[in-house]
Amino acid sequence: MTHNQHQGDTTITTPFMPNQAGDKGKNIPSTSKTHQHDNNIKKSSTNTEKSQLQSALQRVDKYILATQTISHLEDEHPRLKKQRKINWLFRALSQESEVRGIVAYNLSLSYLHVLKAVPECIYCAAKRLEHEPPAFCCASGYIKLANTEAPTELYEMFVASTPDAVEFRKNIRAYNSIFAFTSFGVNLDKELASAKKGVYTFRAQGQIYHDLPSLLPRDNNPCYFQLYFFDTDNELTNKLSKVNEGILSDHIATKIKQVMESNPYAQIFCQLKNQTSFHNFQLRIAANASLDQRVYNRPSVSQVAAIWIDGNNPNIPFDREIIVHEHSGYKHRVKHYFGCYDPLQYPLLFPRGEGGWHQGIRKQSKRLPHRRSAHSPPILNDIPTFISADAILANEDQEVRRETKGNVSCREYYCYKLQLRETERSVLLLCGRLLQQFVVDMYIKLETTRLEYFRKEQSNFRREVYQGIVDSVSSGECRGDRIGQRILLPSSFIGGPRDMKKRYMDAMALVQHFGRPDLFITMTCNPDWIEIQQELRPGQTPQDRPDLVTRVFRAKLQDLKEQIFKKEIFGIVVAHVFVVEFQKRGLPHIHLLLILKEGHKIKSGDQYDRFISAEIPDKYEYPILHKLVLKHMMHGPCGNKRPTNTCMQNGQCKYHYPRPYNNKSIQAKDGYPIYKRRMDGRIEIVRGMHMTNQWVVPYSPYLLTRYNCHINVEVCSGVKAIKYLYKYIYKGHDRCAVYVQSDDGENVIDEIQTFQDARWVSPPEALWRIYEFNLTEMQPAVINLQLHLPEKHSGTHINAL
Repeated sequence: MTHNQHQGDTTITTPFMPNQAGDKGKNIPSTSKTHQHDNNIKKSSTNTEKSQLQSALQRVDKYILATQTISHLEDEHPRLKKQRKINWLFRALSQESEVRGIVAYNLSLSYLHVLKAVPECIYCAAKRLEHEPPAFCCASGYIKLANTEAPTELYEMFVASTPDAVEFRKNIRAYNSIFAFTSFGVNLDKELASAKKGVYTFRAQGQIYHDLPSLLPRDNNPCYFQLYFFDTDNELTNKLSKVNEGILSDHIATKIKQVMESNPYAQIFCQLKNQTSFHNFQLRIAANASLDQRVYNRPSVSQVAAIWIDGNNPNIPFDREIIVHEHSGYKHRVKHYFGCYDPLQYPLLFPRGEGGWHQGIRKQSKRLPHRRSAHSPPILNDIPTFISADAILANEDQEVRRETKGNVSCREYYCYKLQLRETERSVLLLCGRLLQQFVVDMYIKLETTRLEYFRKEQSNFRREVYQGIVDSVSSGECRGDRIGQRILLPSSFIGGPRDMKKRYMDAMALVQHFGRPDLFITMTCNPDWIEIQQELRPGQTPQDRPDLVTRVFRAKLQDLKEQIFKKEIFGIVVAHVFVVEFQKRGLPHIHLLLILKEGHKIKSGDQYDRFISAEIPDKYEYPILHKLVLKHMMHGPCGNKRPTNTCMQNGQCKYHYPRPYNNKSIQAKDGYPIYKRRMDGRIEIVRGMHMTNQWVVPYSPYLLTRYNCHINVEVCSGVKAIKYLYKYIYKGHDRCAVYVQSDDGENVIDEIQTFQDARWVSPPEALWRIYEFNLTEMQPAVINLQLHLPEKHSGTHINAL
């Protein structure tokens, strides 16, 4: 009797052995006992009884055979699971072989990685990508906001392919600007914000301000909301004249004007044209329209603004408001935490005046599956009553101090809004360049809210070491308010200077414990990834959808971590650190440092070729890899061929390309590796220049074929290289140098203001932070132990009330 064991695709036939070790102690009838039983049947039973007993014995034999087969498979299961892990281990390493005394390497390649399809969110119907948590979009149903849907006429201009629609989307920031009610103050990188030089990128520095002018224009030159009621006979002409380039269409502007007739802010401003006198006249704009945004978000005219004449009405129309006078002499700042902040600046995105984030938007008490219904009537919030001026001032002073437990935060609000939902007709993700401006604006709003918390919570106390206080007193300083740090940006603010310095010190502690890092990997997003391209609408480009670029890159990063840390394709990793950064034009990239386990570490130049290649592969043996290397891993051209390239400094390439030829990988004296670059006669034309192995950026064939993007892999060998790499990845985000000195000669130390004025923000970085993806990671974690040196303990100065 035989049975088959199936292991993978191999079928093994073995004789049935009832006395195997796995069957000890079991009552298994042998074949001889079966024949003896048959003889007894012939003597004492009829033919019918004999047939029944034989059938019963056959069923017993089948049961025993099936049980033994399952038992054998269970015994083999741990071995099969371990074998699968071994197959992944070192998968990215090239295999060494020797042909006629010459050592060669068979490159290890991978299949192209494509993100798997995952079901949409059951609560808000948002489309999700692989590796995104269930609570990513709506906090697992606890956040629900009313839809912001555009009128049909406006929506068609966002999705149609007609000449007017294409023209509208091309100049959408200009059209939005001429219909906006507030000014937009920003320091913009004009070189990147021009489509004439490369990819358009909205990259902002410092703060962003939204301001309202006074009621009457100066020198008969109306602007912003004044255009809605001043010289209305020439309204469109006045609007179009505000754009320096005379490229806007009167026909498109007329369509937008018709759409704006239903905007409550436009309606209240248009009513002002009937005013004969603006003496003692005030326009009060509600900071937050009294609507429950979970159900309804279309305010009426009376809910967004009111016309006020001094002495006529003793009641306060709104809880918090912006008061615009006839000739105020200054601009009225729209605070970032006002609900009218968004609709006043972005009328094309909120054509019906839908409010943006403000404090007090409640979360859902119950989680309900996604079910769309008709628009519900508005639910008005209770308007508080004040009995004194002090109560009004106390309410105004609360700002970001309001209790947020159970409320929708600023980040959660815009993370919910910036989701892809097929059931909604929102134009937010269809507005191209205006989307870039909007997400940068909203992130700076979010960042300002967080920094304002640090400013308000820490402006009442300062820290200084005891020795510093003693030195100040010894030098004659007798005023306590002059001692100590003025305004401090703590290390708990992710991405700040103190945070990056702290992470650098923690990373060096890992090196001290586990040894030097072995591999340094830099991976850059590829905007041509299929996951990005298939989500683009006709006419859209990847820079029009920074949300897709951000989310897809993060998903690819999660797969890279799974390959390296779980499947151990380079060996067992005992520690790692990585930092996410953003290029000048916004594309995200990571810097990843790996420390391998002892026994898997790279100890000599002879091992470099197993991990890394710096040569153009053979186009016939490795056709796909050859194409990817030419597309992603060729530097330049620079040098004499292109002296204006960004890598050129003082007439030389700062990355030292072209590199010299070398027949063997070695470690240089300064600690930097020198990879094998043979003079094999392979010459390729890349970007109009003939290139050889001297121009190849070191790469891993396995990772390059898997991710189809620029992915540089380097070996960390010397101490000098290690210190440079760790300082490089923790250098922080893009900043410019800013020094501020007050007029009276006092040096004001304000770390928060310095950080805000110096840093640059691009759309992918803004969305990365809005989506709350990790900017840094370190494994294992490092715990800081405070060490008190003599006379170096901290003292706290509290301002007297």
